[in-house]
Amino acid sequence: ADEIVSSRLDAGGLTDATADEYETLLESGVFPDDYPADIATEARDRWDAMDDTARQQFVDDEIVWINSMRDSVRTYMAEEGFIASFGFMDILFFGIAILAAFGLGSGGSTD
Repeated sequence: ADEIVSSRLDAGGLTDATADEYETLLESGVFPDDYPADIATEARDRWDAMDDTARQQFVDDEIVWINSMRDSVRTYMAEEGFIASFGFMDILFFGIAILAAFGLGSGGSTD
């Protein structure tokens, strides 16, 4: 269904309302509930026309895509979560620790 929507968007000639609807479908549409009847029917017809090998290849490709998206999201969340976990107090004490370590390491004792 997303392939059909994408090809219709690429072909152009849509009203602004229809183009907006199609963009929304690509972002968050759930097949078949959110799709217009003609797109759902065409998607089912395309699926029915595929042989078992083509269907399995389609499923395999989708699994690879989903796994790559999951890995990307996991990496992004880990990076952003790590950065977001620091607050003002963390940075303050990190700075104090660096100054104390530098003072001890340089022999900057008052004795």
